[in-house]
Order: sequence, then structure tokens, then C-alpha cells
Amino acid sequence: MADNIHNFETERLSIRLLEEKDIDLYVSLYTDPKIMRFIAEPLTESKAKSSFFTAIKLNNEAPFKQVIWAIVDKSSNEACGIQNLSMHYEDKRSAEAGLILARNVQGRFYPEEALTGMIEYGFTKLGLKTIFAYASQKNRASKRVVVKAGFTEFDIAEDKLSFKVESAR
Repeated sequence: MADNIHNFETERLSIRLLEEKDIDLYVSLYTDPKIMRFIAEPLTESKAKSSFFTAIKLNNEAPFKQVIWAIVDKSSNEACGIQNLSMHYEDKRSAEAGLILARNVQGRFYPEEALTGMIEYGFTKLGLKTIFAYASQKNRASKRVVVKAGFTEFDIAEDKLSFKVESAR
């Protein structure tokens, strides 16, 4: 894994900043109707590519507003998902977590592992105090993942469930 202060590892995953070589993965995730069904309307290929280059640009801004990582399976060395922390504008000590995973690796408990690693990274390396996550009420898998990663539900509004995890420090 390239040496970068924002890279980290879990038992089975290498988490590294999104790179230009990840464009095909990014486009495939954000244009897939099944993957996007509980997130938003799938993007067109051109919008997904534009969004990708914006994400790359955001990773290079200082101070960062968002950190976007590729999730890499250590056993195959293949990028299989994307996760991010988006800093809240009003409170720089809090952020929103997001994660999207390729269908071919779903069911391997990678989301829980990647999210748990990102929480630890956010608290220890970025000095965050609170990390939020949101999920559609229809997406039972997402709810299970965030709860298993340590989040607690704190609000339900229409179709959206709100979760948070707070640093013990």
C-alpha cells in the first residue's frame, strides 16, 4: 500500500485514498441500479465520471472537507468498494460516514470491517468526536452494518434512519 497518512488497514482490508486507477470501480458502483436502490438514483456514466474527478480533487484539498477511500481486499488486491468521511461545516469535529460496496463481495462482512476501521481512524487520526451515518428504513442490511460497527440510532424521519457513534476520548 502506498505510504499516505490517510491510508490504514484492517485484518482483511487495505483502505487507501481513492486514485485515478479506481475510476472503473467508482463508475460501476454509482451507475448500478441495484447498488444505488437505497441511496439515490443511479448516476449516468458521464455524471459518475465527473463525480469521480471531483472526489479525487477533494482528496487533495487542504484543509480537507472530505476523505474518500478505496476499499481493497488484501487477499486479491482488488478494490471492491468506496467509503468516505465528509466533514460537517458547522462542526469540524464531526463527520458523516458513507460506504458503498461491489456486489461480488457483499456477504463477506467487509462493510462492518471497513466502517469500524474508518471510525477508529476518524477518532484517533482526525480527532473527530462524532461520526454520523444515515440509511433508508428499507435498507435493513445498512442498519445492521452500522449498529454492528458501534453506531446507535437517534432519529427517524420519513424514510431515513439516523445513527451516530461518539468518541470515548
